[in-house]
Amino acid sequence: MLKAFVLQALYGLSDGALATQIRDRSSFQRFLGLTPGDPVANAHAIWKWRERP
Repeated sequence: MLKAFVLQALYGLSDGALATQIRDRSSFQRFLGLTPGDPVANAHAIWKWRERP
């Protein structure tokens, strides 16, 4: 998830936009170590991960 937050900061993406870009961009998937078809967290899951104690 840390790599996802790096992408979010670099590209100025909201949680929803980050989830969408991970699903749509093969470069993001490769950076995150995902293969096409792997499950991607939705915006709510990304938000909960960031806000956890």
